[in-house]
Amino acid sequence: DTQFAQGRLCRKGNDSIDYSITAIKPEFDVNKKGISIKQLVRKLEDGGSGDFTVSTNLEITAQKTIKTSYQAIKADDSTFDVSETLLESDLWQEYNRDRKLDGFAPQHWRTFLKLKLAKQANPLSRTAENKYQERVLNASDNYAEYQDKFIYLLLNMEINDKEYWPVYEARKHLVKDLHEQDIIPYLRQSAAKGKSRIYYLTDNTQTERHEIIREISKWGLTENIRKFLPRIYPALSSYLAEYHFDCEKNDIFTPYFVQYRECKIQNTISSEFKGHLGELAETRPYNFLDTRNSIVEKLDDGSKYLYWLDALGAEYLPYIQAKAKELGLAMQTYICRSVLPTITSNNKDFYENWKGKKDQSKKLDEIKHKGETGFNYENEKIPVHLADELKVIDSALNHIKGCLDRQEASSAVLASDHGASRLAVISGNENRHEMQEKGKHSGRCCPISEADKAPDCAAEENGYWVLADYSRFKGSRKASVEAHGGASLEEVIVPVIEFSLKSLKIQVRSISEKVYFSYNEPAELQLFCSLPSKNLTLRICGRIFMALPADGQNVYTVKLTGINKPGKYEVEVFCGDTYAGKISFDMESRGIKKNTGNDDFFS
Repeated sequence: DTQFAQGRLCRKGNDSIDYSITAIKPEFDVNKKGISIKQLVRKLEDGGSGDFTVSTNLEITAQKTIKTSYQAIKADDSTFDVSETLLESDLWQEYNRDRKLDGFAPQHWRTFLKLKLAKQANPLSRTAENKYQERVLNASDNYAEYQDKFIYLLLNMEINDKEYWPVYEARKHLVKDLHEQDIIPYLRQSAAKGKSRIYYLTDNTQTERHEIIREISKWGLTENIRKFLPRIYPALSSYLAEYHFDCEKNDIFTPYFVQYRECKIQNTISSEFKGHLGELAETRPYNFLDTRNSIVEKLDDGSKYLYWLDALGAEYLPYIQAKAKELGLAMQTYICRSVLPTITSNNKDFYENWKGKKDQSKKLDEIKHKGETGFNYENEKIPVHLADELKVIDSALNHIKGCLDRQEASSAVLASDHGASRLAVISGNENRHEMQEKGKHSGRCCPISEADKAPDCAAEENGYWVLADYSRFKGSRKASVEAHGGASLEEVIVPVIEFSLKSLKIQVRSISEKVYFSYNEPAELQLFCSLPSKNLTLRICGRIFMALPADGQNVYTVKLTGINKPGKYEVEVFCGDTYAGKISFDMESRGIKKNTGNDDFFS
C-alpha cells in the first residue's frame, strides 16, 4: 500500500492459511483468554500459527465469533452440550463468570443446570436424589418451567395414583425451606381440588398449617383424613390421638377429651358431646382428683426445675406425650384439678412457693386471650390458633430438654394454673344468666349475691358461682379466642408432668407373631416388657389399648377390640407416658390361613 512508508504486507498467492481466529467480545471473555488485535498481528508477523482467540469489539474476519456467554462457555468446554434455552442470557452470563454448581438450594437455577448437565451426560440415569425433583426436572425444558413445576407439579397428580404419596413425601421434604410468601400462589391454586385439597397441603409453613385446620373444619374428620393426617400434619395428628388418663374417673376423662379435641378442630359442638356435657356439669367428676398444689408440693425437693406454662390444660396431653417421645424424655403425669374459679389469681401459689429453679411462659394464655395475631373469634371462626398453640408447647418442651441436657436440674416439672375452653366461645348459649353482679372472665363466673339463686350448672367456690356448662353470665365481654374461669373439664383439669432423661432402655417385644380375630371374638395379643408397669398401653390407629398382666413374669395381654382388618401391624408401646418402643405382629381372620392384605392405614 503506497500510502504507508513502511509496514508493507506481502502474501504468497497459493499457500494455505495455517492459523484460525476466534473473535470474542470482551464482556464475555471473563477468563481473559483473548489477546488484542495488536498482539495478534505481532504473532502472525513472527510466523505464528494455530488457534488464536482475539478479544475485541471490532468486526473482524474470523473463523468463529463469540457474541454470547453461552457461546463462550461452549468454547471453553467441548463436552458442554445442553440447550441455550435452558437459561436466560443473564444467568448464562453469571455462570460464565462463576462455574460453581454445588451447595445451592433445590429450586436454584444452578441446581437445575447441574441436574440437566448430569442428565445430558447419562440420559437413562436418575439424576436427582429426590423423587419429586426428578419428575420436575424431566417435565421442564427451561428454568422458568422448572421454577413453576417445582411448586405446582403435585397438583397434576391424583391422590389415587399409586405413586402419589411417595411423590408427596419427596415434595414435602424438597420445599420445606420455602418462605411463606412463596407458597401463597400454590395455596390459591390448590383450592380447585375441593374436598381433596387437604391431601395437597403440608405442615411446612404456618399458612399451610392454618389451611389444613380450615379444611378439617370445613369437611370434618373423615376416615381418610385421619388415615393420612400423620403424613400431612404429624403434630396435629398427635394432638387428636387418644390419651389414656391413668387416674380415677379415667373412663370419663379419656373419651371426653377425645371428643373435645375433635369438636374444637371441627369448630362445632356435636349433639352427643353437648348431651354428655350437661351430665358432667351436674356431677363434676374432677372433684375426685388431687389438687395441683398438693401434687406440686410433693414434687418440690429443691433439686427440680419448674416450668409454668400458663393455660396448659389436659387437652394437650397426647401431643406432649408424642413430643416427649421425639425428644427422648421419660415422663410421669399426674392428673390434677385447678382451684375454682379457674383464673390465674387463684392458681399461682404453686409457682410462688416453689423452692427450686423456675421459669414461666404466658405465650399460650396470650394466644387464647388476646387474639392479637388474627385469631379473634369475631373475625376468625376457624380454630387456626391451634397450630400456634402446638408451636408454643414445642418451645416449652425444647426448653425443658435443654435444661436437662445441661444438667441444671435432676428433673423438670411442667405445670399450669388452669386450662381453657374453645367450645365455651363457639357455644350459642351466651348471655343466658343475668345476675345482680356482672359476669367476670368472659362470663364464665360471677360473684355470689344473696339476691340471686345459683344456676343448676354452676359450682359455688371462693365467693363465685362458676359455670360448668358452656353458658355465660351477662355483663362481661366475650372471649376473644378461648375462655377460662369456668368449671368445664377442659378449664379445670390440668396435668403436672415430671420429665427426666431416659436412663433405662425399656425393651418390648411381641410374643404373638400372629393374632386371630373372629366375628364375635376380638384378637388377643401377648407382649413382653422388660420393666413391670401398672400402666402399659398400645397406640393403634390413634386409639389406646390397655395391656393387662398375664401369667408369667413381665408378660401382658391386650384385647384388640374393634381392630378387625387382616394385615401386618406396627404399633407404639408406652410404659406409663414414656415411649417404650414399637412391636409388630400379623393379624388374620380365624379360619383364613393366608394374610388377605395389609391394613391400608399402614401402607
